[in-house]
Amino acid sequence: MSRIRIVHRTGFSYEEPATASYNEARMLPHSGGEQFVLQAGLDIRPGATQHSYLDYWGTRVSTFEVLTPHRELSVTATSLVEVRPSPVPRSELSWDELEVAAGSTIGLVEASTFSDATTPPAEVAELAREIAAEGAPVGETALEISRAVGGAMEYVRGVTGVHSTATEAWAERKGVCQDIAHVALGALRSVGIPARYVSGYLHPDPDADIGQTGRVRCLYGLSPDKKSGQFSLALTQYSDAAAAQKQVDVTVQNETDNGAQITPVTVNGYPATVALRDGGLIIMTYDNWTMAIATPQALDPATLTAGLPKLAEAALTRVLKT
Repeated sequence: MSRIRIVHRTGFSYEEPATASYNEARMLPHSGGEQFVLQAGLDIRPGATQHSYLDYWGTRVSTFEVLTPHRELSVTATSLVEVRPSPVPRSELSWDELEVAAGSTIGLVEASTFSDATTPPAEVAELAREIAAEGAPVGETALEISRAVGGAMEYVRGVTGVHSTATEAWAERKGVCQDIAHVALGALRSVGIPARYVSGYLHPDPDADIGQTGRVRCLYGLSPDKKSGQFSLALTQYSDAAAAQKQVDVTVQNETDNGAQITPVTVNGYPATVALRDGGLIIMTYDNWTMAIATPQALDPATLTAGLPKLAEAALTRVLKT
């Protein structure tokens, strides 16, 4: 399991002042499965009121409008995410089983249907059929088709646009990630393999080692769906005290960058930090562990600043006893 801080910046410049700007941003990560979002937020300049919702696909969408004249618009998304490797399935579906499954759920049906963007050129469909005809298992076939498409296209910016289709990108044999993904989706779907477009990040250092060795997370005051609580307590063990302190520093910096009110406190003699932004968070280290208690409740700042250290003290006392 690793904890990763992601900073994603994008922006626009205008030759003349823009008098109004209406936007939707899909820049905040999804929380679920092998990925747990600890903190995430947008910094918009010029300042703007934000609203958010989950779209049909479960993507976090932030809407905002800037109604003051401006020549530049910048949006910075900062996220702190814990990820762990996806478990390798013990077995995969056969081609016959896949055919049945592909028509059995809405998600797989949607991932099997062609759209204007993903309809494959005849040449791509033929390439996929030739690879599938080799008789390899489904997973291996999907990988080979994806490799064939990727190997045949060159990553070049400016050749295609946001609305370019797989057919247009294939004709040039050039494009960006979106174009190569569209061609691969069409190829996979053409041989009956459901496939979806997913956006994400690749770590620049695939061998990065943050040093985390274990984690326990508890929720108190559970919501009806049992997926969130009034308070969340996370205990995380690292390989050494330096690695634990590094993660606390990353979290505090993330909160500071997102405009949180930061207050240094002590818990049973240990230094700790309270961060107030859309709720409250207290985080600290003891030896090679970190402890974080968070609440999404927008309580009075003075109440949170006084109450979170008391919760942390009670939790730490029980931890030290065990």
